[in-house]
Amino acid sequence: MIRKILCFLLLSSTCSFSLMAQWSVGLSSGATLNFLEWKIQPLQADLAFDPHLGWRTAGYLEYAFSPVAALRADMAYQVIGSNLSDLTDDNGEVINGKLVDTYHTVGGSLLVKISPVKKAQNLYLLAGPTMAQIISGQKQLKVKFPGQVENRGKQKIDLDADKIQRTHWIADLGIGYGIACGARGRIAAECRYQYGLSDFSTSENVKARMQTVLLTAGYFYQF
Repeated sequence: MIRKILCFLLLSSTCSFSLMAQWSVGLSSGATLNFLEWKIQPLQADLAFDPHLGWRTAGYLEYAFSPVAALRADMAYQVIGSNLSDLTDDNGEVINGKLVDTYHTVGGSLLVKISPVKKAQNLYLLAGPTMAQIISGQKQLKVKFPGQVENRGKQKIDLDADKIQRTHWIADLGIGYGIACGARGRIAAECRYQYGLSDFSTSENVKARMQTVLLTAGYFYQF
């Protein structure tokens, strides 16, 4: 008799969990604002990089195992970079211009999604790890002359020669807000902060880190 009751309770809980669980797929795109810190250790000098504007597009698979909690995996193509305005030539003369470095990355995230406020379940938090791989880079020197700006053209970055770390581990933390769009759809706007856990440079004389703010909008469909 006890075995029958236990089996019934287990079957009931399994069925209710299956009914509660929901799968969703989604797409999003948006802007990235990147901040590169670059410290030359022997000289105790910091390169003053300016913020760089990039973009991101991603596909999502989300599994909601309760009304207030879900697990999300995404695959993203993301463009990051840096702007350096403090330039000098070989003679130490100041150059009126800036050097723009752009890096193209592919990667994925595994995020926990939680709605902490019961009466505002449209508002949620995101947190988890991200892995990104730099697949290519390019640099461009923009020099300012009186009345004009000369773009020296884009050149491919040799990632190994420039000692750029290709694989990066990142800590993600964000907030989002979603609203229903149709019977199964949902539109969401999200802001995420990505803190680079890996050094951006492979040089022993450099300590470098990339930090990124994401602002994206996306559409999710429940199936």
